[in-house]
Amino acid sequence: MSELGKRLGTGLVILSGFVVCNPAMVRAQTVPKPSLAIPSPLASSPTVAEQNALQNLTSAQQENIQTYIRPQLLQAIENNTAATGTFRSWQSILANPGGGATAHINSSAQGVTVQFINSAGSQFTVTPTFREYHPAGSNTASVTAGASRAGSLLRPTCCHPIPPPPQDLDGDGLTDSQSDGEGGLEYALAMEFMPEYFISTGEQQQFASYGNYVPWTVTGLLGTNPPTSRIHVTPLGLGTDQNGNQVYAIRADFLSLWNADGGLVGGGAACFYSYFGLDNVIQQVSGHYLDAERSVMLLAAPPVNGGVNPDATAYRLYSIYTAAHEGTFFDQSEYLDFSTPVAAGNHILLTQSVSKHSTYAFNPDFYPITPAWFIASTNASIEAAYLDGDIDDATYLALLAAANDTFYGCLVERFGNQGGQIPSQATNVGEVDHPIFLQGYIQDNSSAALNLASKLTNPVF
Repeated sequence: MSELGKRLGTGLVILSGFVVCNPAMVRAQTVPKPSLAIPSPLASSPTVAEQNALQNLTSAQQENIQTYIRPQLLQAIENNTAATGTFRSWQSILANPGGGATAHINSSAQGVTVQFINSAGSQFTVTPTFREYHPAGSNTASVTAGASRAGSLLRPTCCHPIPPPPQDLDGDGLTDSQSDGEGGLEYALAMEFMPEYFISTGEQQQFASYGNYVPWTVTGLLGTNPPTSRIHVTPLGLGTDQNGNQVYAIRADFLSLWNADGGLVGGGAACFYSYFGLDNVIQQVSGHYLDAERSVMLLAAPPVNGGVNPDATAYRLYSIYTAAHEGTFFDQSEYLDFSTPVAAGNHILLTQSVSKHSTYAFNPDFYPITPAWFIASTNASIEAAYLDGDIDDATYLALLAAANDTFYGCLVERFGNQGGQIPSQATNVGEVDHPIFLQGYIQDNSSAALNLASKLTNPVF
């Protein structure tokens, strides 16, 4: 058994590019739910008076909603093309790990803490700085049912300046092959920091195997538990930490690749999309073939000989990006920055919502996916229309009921806890310009493939 296997309490066997862990590593059992920031007078559920008003809306009252509420919110959606939040480079995060201002522009969660579990099975809590960044225009993306299955190759325009060492199959400067006995630094880092995933009860989709070609194509199904992960590990370079010490930084992507996205399950309440202009974007959370979810970590360690540190246990976690409805109007993706970087051997607990597989560091059951700014805008539009005399008392109450149902009872994630597991298989996909271990599908950059190649090449930090 390897030293890493001894420390984790399980053997690691490397087969055809897979690291196979003992699936008995089911340890963590709970991930807390966040409290929700709800703008008054909205609430998580409508009052009896609001429900009665909604059920008895007249045609004239509905016409007023279409006249005074819907146009303003359609305009708000159309105008939502600017970048949200501030991009932080990996160099700035290393130099000031907790320095990013909290900016829950799209999130309704508040008071969130993050859970980790160590190799001894002990769970502990960390309070990171939560922030968001979405590039300009990123919220207009969507996947349509008729998207072409023709593959689109991404041709990287950059190369890695580090001379490839022995056992570096993807040529990025980090060891990754099996010939050194442990699968190289990339595998070791994956095992040190691999998230412990909570897959929801009731999940109907499956992790899958894929053809070694473009277009990205499912060739087999692998079930849901234990989870299956793909890893992409790439060097970033030398930086300076908050104490002025030089460190070497590495980006690690942990991919959850599913055979399909089953579409938003929702909370069962009535959905009044047309009242609030959401019928123009609701198709962005419908189901589709293939699903590429991910978390991305920024890792760093003291350099060795001015470059890569080959000891995976020397690295620390500085920041993690969790993708949820990435690139859509409903984007809930977040960054978690750690003012005190987290040591190797500690595994963050991540949940994946049922059917959509959105990744969160908390229990997302009934978590609203509508951006918090849009909920606030809706609330303000209802209040303004009422105060201006454009809608009467009954319409005001009905709109509050419709908004409460839509945002907190309909457009919500669902998740059932069945405990967490570290993935039983972790496949190293290599680099987009040099896939390894039969993972050639990562070169597919078509919209039908959810621009998978770009996810691995575009900067996250």
